[in-house]
Amino acid sequence: MQQDVVGEWRLLSSFTQSPEVMHQVTPALFTDERQIVFNALKNAYTHYGELTYEVIRLAFNGDVPSELMLSIQCNQRAIIDELSITARRRQLQQAAEILALEAKEYNPNETRVAEVLNFAPIMPSSDLSLLPGAQKLMSDLNRKYNGTYKFTHTGIRFLDQMLGGEWLPKSLSVIMAKPGTGKTALVGQSMLEMALQYGTSSLFFSLEMSKEQLMSRWVSYMLNIDTTLLQFGKLSGAQLTEVEQALVMIQTLPMAVIDNPIISLAGIRKEIRDAARTGCRVVFLDYLQIVKHHNTGLKNYDLGEVAQNLKEAAKESDLAVVLLSQMNKVGEGLDAVRDSGEVSQVADTVIEMSPIDDVPDELGNRAIGLKFHKNRNGRLGTSTVIFNGSTQKFSY
Repeated sequence: MQQDVVGEWRLLSSFTQSPEVMHQVTPALFTDERQIVFNALKNAYTHYGELTYEVIRLAFNGDVPSELMLSIQCNQRAIIDELSITARRRQLQQAAEILALEAKEYNPNETRVAEVLNFAPIMPSSDLSLLPGAQKLMSDLNRKYNGTYKFTHTGIRFLDQMLGGEWLPKSLSVIMAKPGTGKTALVGQSMLEMALQYGTSSLFFSLEMSKEQLMSRWVSYMLNIDTTLLQFGKLSGAQLTEVEQALVMIQTLPMAVIDNPIISLAGIRKEIRDAARTGCRVVFLDYLQIVKHHNTGLKNYDLGEVAQNLKEAAKESDLAVVLLSQMNKVGEGLDAVRDSGEVSQVADTVIEMSPIDDVPDELGNRAIGLKFHKNRNGRLGTSTVIFNGSTQKFSY
């Protein structure tokens, strides 16, 4: 019989590290006892939401196959492809044996022949089951209940309250505002506070501002120093020392910045994939209307397609993407995203920032309204916050 015993055990062992892959294969890949082991692992994962050693012991009544505990690194995709070929050969061999017997009959059984030729699928063409979604939801709920779920907190209390506690993985959020409203400052504050409070890793595509400008804003925020003092260098000796210390500290935080203004959309997706492999949880992009679609550097104004690409990147890399956008001079609500009505359809969350006060007060404070026009993961409504442009800080 066509089989690859070593390959089957290697794939089964890999499921203990990446159990979600089990939903993408069928028992037809396995033979003999390995098929029983596969079904037991899948049932255990469905029930408990994980495949720890304790769960595996329960699945096998305390008698864990030693082959499952192998820690040899493997390429799951390559093994699955190889086992798929072997399984198809196995089906063909079995069918050939049955057809050979039928061919010897004076009157072959047509029903039997049709059954033999109707091969069962080795791999599902697509995952139609609701099981993975139900399992993931239950697993997250259990971890939230027992306190082991790791939220990707925004670092800003009023955003957490509206967004359900975090920048939700696999989602696309759009923050739109007119120039000077503080949208870059808002995500910059989120990025910095995520790193300071929770050690959350993030990536910022700054297509308009340089790294030096962002660093200046973060230093101003951390030290509560007016940004104009940094620009003109009007600092005391003590302040200069504080700035140097803040810069050293910022460089140790899990934050990365790409300030290449001509990076293509394809380049952005590659960088997101690479960042996800190193633990990145949130990607910020500033801003939508200046994303270049081709390596030639030419602009492509199909912004709905850009947004769709970024949402796909969020899903495939299991992280959150936060996209900044300019606003149309006309249009309200979901139609206010500049140059596109499709972006809001793709996004999971659409937030509009608009000034309530026409000018800042004597302390530099200005009231800003954050209106949630769309929020699949939280509630709708408006939050009023205070933005101090001098120190690039939002408060609630």
